[in-house]
Amino acid sequence: MGARTSWSGYSSLIVFALPLLIAFQASANSDACRLPDQDVVLIETVQPPYPYLAHLFCIEGHAKFEFTIRADGTVADVEPIDSEPVGAFEGTGDVLRFWQFEPRCIDGKAVERNARQTIEFKLSSLPSGHCPDQLPEEVLDMRIELTALYQQIQGRIRDPNGNLKPLAVESMLDEPFASIERAHRRYLNERLEFERQWRVLSLRSITLALEPANLANGRHLEQLPPALEYLAEQRTELYWKWPDIQHALSRELIELGESTELDDTVRSMLIDPHAQALAEGFEPNHAMISLEQSLVSEYRALIDFLQNHRHEWEVKENALEFADQQLSRQYRQQRDAINAIHHAWDRKFFMPERVYWSGI
Repeated sequence: MGARTSWSGYSSLIVFALPLLIAFQASANSDACRLPDQDVVLIETVQPPYPYLAHLFCIEGHAKFEFTIRADGTVADVEPIDSEPVGAFEGTGDVLRFWQFEPRCIDGKAVERNARQTIEFKLSSLPSGHCPDQLPEEVLDMRIELTALYQQIQGRIRDPNGNLKPLAVESMLDEPFASIERAHRRYLNERLEFERQWRVLSLRSITLALEPANLANGRHLEQLPPALEYLAEQRTELYWKWPDIQHALSRELIELGESTELDDTVRSMLIDPHAQALAEGFEPNHAMISLEQSLVSEYRALIDFLQNHRHEWEVKENALEFADQQLSRQYRQQRDAINAIHHAWDRKFFMPERVYWSGI
């Protein structure tokens, strides 16, 4: 690529570096140590996808993260500490939560340590045909403008309590770029409304309703089955609504490209990717639908179990106590099944860009 994207090679998406940052902290968990003294050993990774926005606008770069490797080898407290360009790649650090290590051991005891990880992104790692070797200045300006808009929206979406008010549709750019930007602004406003509905219809509300404190006297049980069915139906409709939003943006941009004189480079970057996506068609994320259907099924089974055995359990000290060990074991197994699906969801669909559509 050009001089503006002169970062180092992608190296299979991961460049691993773990300098020691703080003193070791002893842990009571010594079972994780297979050797008396060893440094952390990476045993499982999750590869970050190239962020959709960065790929769409032909952006290369890197992000560096600081995090804690716990005494059990899991990762916590992931924080971005450096990125280039700012805002484009910080969200990829979510994958570090799913990495697994053999922990550092001192005198046979596992200890926590802080670490740093750099993730680099190079367009040469992707089979992309829409990114030219040299970008004209007007395209660079447009890319900066759109990137800032998308980052603003992604920041709101990542914040569960964020402000989801729509963007203004006006543009400060000259034509034809103003029309292209307005199309993206309309799309982003639809995305914000979609996200608002997504949050309102969250299945996490069922998890909360099933907490022991909310099951006292069973007052919520009879309300849960119809509430669960309503949420499941509405979220399925949202899955199928998202492709229509994507389709509308691509259709509008293609029509602009057909009715406006555009430089070939501008067309290759800002119009052609949408034409290709429209030709391939838009589908909801079927993997997410399938996983959510499994979750709904497990919720139904747990609610039925609690209703059928209503007189064989009670809430004591914010926990459910059952009449016998078999019922208690069945309850734990069903809760474990629900937690496993939530964990699989977090592992597969942890980035906002991947919530809505397949193939990214």
